[in-house]
Amino acid sequence: SDWLAMGDLNTRLVDIDAPLAVQRCNTPDGSYWDCAAQARQRVRSIVNEAERVECFSTDQDHYGRHLATCDADGVDVGARLVEEGLAWAHENDGRYVPQASIAQANARGIWQAETAPPWNWDAEQD
Repeated sequence: SDWLAMGDLNTRLVDIDAPLAVQRCNTPDGSYWDCAAQARQRVRSIVNEAERVECFSTDQDHYGRHLATCDADGVDVGARLVEEGLAWAHENDGRYVPQASIAQANARGIWQAETAPPWNWDAEQD
C-alpha cells in the first residue's frame, strides 16, 4: 500500500507505487505471491513499531488524500518500501531511484521476477 490512514487523515506516499490490491507478483519459479498484501502489512508494521511518525504534505490528490513523505523514527517510509522491493519508485522524480536500484540488484520483492508495475498491470489484464 502506498497510503496511510492515521485517525481521520489519509496520506498517500509520494513518488512510489505499491502493488495494486488485486495484483499478484511473479516469482522466479513461475508462481505468484500476494505482493499487495505484503506491502500493506509492511506499511502497518513500520508505522505501528515506530515511536514517532511524521508526514510532510504540500498537496492533496483528487481523492482528498494528502500527498506526503512520511518518516517513521526518522526513516523515510517510501524509501524503505522501495528498498525492500515492496514498491516501485517514480523514475521521473528520481527521489527513490537509488533504493530501487538496490532492490533490483538484490532481486528483492517485486524484483525477484518480472512483474508489471501498477500503471501497466491493468492493461495486461484486458
